[in-house]
Amino acid sequence: MAQIRTACIGLGPMGLAMSGYFTRFPECEIVAMCDRSESVLNAALDSFEQTTGKRLPGFTSHEELFRSMDFEACAIACSPEVQPSLSVYALEHGKHVLCQVPVAFTEEDCRAIYRAARRSGRVFCCGEETRDWAFFRQWREMERQGSFGKIFYAEGEYLHYEPDWDLFTDAASGTPVRKSEACCRKDADLVPSWRSRLFSHPILYLPHTLGPLLSVTGGRITRVSCFGTRPSGYIYRDFPFRDLECAVMHNDRDVVFQVKAGFTTPHGFKAGTGAHWYQIKGTKQTVEWARSTLDTPKRFTPVPGTHDGEWQAMDCVLSRPEDDHEIRSSGHGGADLFPVRSFLSEILYGTPSPTGLVPALQMTLPAILAARSSEEGGRDLAVPDLSSFDESYRR
Repeated sequence: MAQIRTACIGLGPMGLAMSGYFTRFPECEIVAMCDRSESVLNAALDSFEQTTGKRLPGFTSHEELFRSMDFEACAIACSPEVQPSLSVYALEHGKHVLCQVPVAFTEEDCRAIYRAARRSGRVFCCGEETRDWAFFRQWREMERQGSFGKIFYAEGEYLHYEPDWDLFTDAASGTPVRKSEACCRKDADLVPSWRSRLFSHPILYLPHTLGPLLSVTGGRITRVSCFGTRPSGYIYRDFPFRDLECAVMHNDRDVVFQVKAGFTTPHGFKAGTGAHWYQIKGTKQTVEWARSTLDTPKRFTPVPGTHDGEWQAMDCVLSRPEDDHEIRSSGHGGADLFPVRSFLSEILYGTPSPTGLVPALQMTLPAILAARSSEEGGRDLAVPDLSSFDESYRR
């Protein structure tokens, strides 16, 4: 089988992890690495060589990478503020693209990605992995079998507090700088990291919660309204960060969604999923993940026509014993390999990826509109249908 020659662009922790995940597939060959920081690039090249025994060509300019190397695909793991332009550049140069979440922070960037992917005919996917936790695979099968009845409500949250986030980047080295270190530094070579932009509107990280929920309910979000706390935090007091934002949404299958996101105030972790929590309500059954480390996943089955029903512990896990070792040993509880596998499958076999172009944008656009709604006091906003993007694509 011909291998898909792949270049990795953006070599922070997730980018470096992705390079390792691609090497687990015989259908893929990593041929080059690129990062605008020379020190980050060299560290990644050294790490890759120690792991694989192969020294790759390295580049600090993506233009130079594209001029110098022959390859078919890109794995992009950069700031959501530069990731869209890199994705468009790669697509316009005939490369398939797998990028990380969030895909973009603006509607204009989403349109540009859509247009470039449609015009190039190349595969575009995002690396949303939590939809492939085993319990979401279980819930999708329950929906396929009709176990939920009519799903009418879906809820989730991503509340991930860290006391010392990497809020800055060293402009000279490109390495992340944590808040505590930044306070001690007197030089001016610090620039805000992408997290600083994200934490102004934490709901922009909504795709990691909405994507998995939509994978069960189906449909696309049509309307969104969002409220947030004040734009100056209660814990990170010196920064313009909203501690929490909550979006209420409606989709074209008459399902109401509620999704919360926050990063700067303490929230207790959940069993297994850390900052993530999810619930699905249907007319026949409700399921939810553990609400804390003291809790367990559970389901509620009502007795029709009565007030009776029973909560029962549910056998839900992140990865199944029958999942192979490669899956179970990957990051995010064994979910990280799935986006890579589906990306390669779409390129090789034309099998649509569940995180391909359309689903990627359908989980990204509501986040962007939610942030806008929060700025506008919770105004109800319509989420664009991709048919409107088709018009711009044809032009």
